[in-house]
Amino acid sequence: MCQQPITKETGWHDHHIIHRSQGGRDALDNRVLLHPVCHHQLHTRGVNVKKPASKEALLET
Repeated sequence: MCQQPITKETGWHDHHIIHRSQGGRDALDNRVLLHPVCHHQLHTRGVNVKKPASKEALLET
C-alpha cells in the first residue's frame, strides 16, 4: 500500500489474513508479512488482504 520496501531497518509485521479471534489459524497459508506502515493502514482503513496463490497451486488448476 505504501510502496516502501520491507527491510531489516523497517521491520515487518506478521498479519493473520483471517484473525485468530475469528477462527483463523497460525498456518502459513493464513499469514502474510507486511510493511509496518501498510499493516497500520490496513487496520485503520479496514482493508482485507489476499495472499497470492503459490506456484504449486497455480499448476494444479
